Amino acid sequence: MKFNTEVITTDGNVENRDVVRVGNFNVVSAIEVNGLTFSVFNSLSFSKPVYCSIDIDALDPAYAPGVSHFEPGGLSTRQLIDCLNGFKGRLIGADIVEYNPKRDFHNLTAMVAAKLLKEVIARIYRDNS
Repeated sequence: MKFNTEVITTDGNVENRDVVRVGNFNVVSAIEVNGLTFSVFNSLSFSKPVYCSIDIDALDPAYAPGVSHFEPGGLSTRQLIDCLNGFKGRLIGADIVEYNPKRDFHNLTAMVAAKLLKEVIARIYRDNS
């Protein structure tokens, strides 16, 4: 997810952190997110409208096998939804990227993407009504 904070779901190696720092992001590793989802994302507050880019390959392959780059030890679907709903600010738009239907097993990732889209629409409606 990208909204001034980048969730890195790798082992948090130095190369990845250096690339993200160039983009002026705060870095939160998957280890920091696991078990701390609400405390990490509830502390984020934005005064300007928020656009959120959801990289579905941040999910563990058990939840989203239909991606090009697997992240064993990645987030669960619930953790990603909690991240989406946890920050303070007005969500005005989002995209869901990195879905690869050729690698999807029984449309599992498509169903997760649809669930995330439903959550995004609900959050945008709630924030803007």
